[in-house]
Amino acid sequence: MTSRPLRVAALGMGWWSDVLADAAKRSDKIDIVTCFTRSPDKRAAFAAKYGCKADASYDEILADPSIDAVINTTPNNAHLETTRMAAVAGKHAFLDKPIANTVADGVAITDACK
Repeated sequence: MTSRPLRVAALGMGWWSDVLADAAKRSDKIDIVTCFTRSPDKRAAFAAKYGCKADASYDEILADPSIDAVINTTPNNAHLETTRMAAVAGKHAFLDKPIANTVADGVAITDACK
């Protein structure tokens, strides 16, 4: 049985997003198909570098049924809101550490993803 790569969106275009995207490019299990960050210039640069689409909003990504998951590299204080939105949309979410700035937010993220 063969399985297709996980189709993911990159959210947040800081330096760590490049580290994770570089790792994804070395894998046949993950395909970064789109990205979003608030800065149009950063969004366009990331899309050009990694050969993906640049969506105009996070809502576009969440509404796309072909996207399986979100690699969330937004600032830690945005993780709860952005991950909750992904969970509500039925998307898997990857967060690196720390997943939140407080235990309460960490628990809320875990609950949203259950």
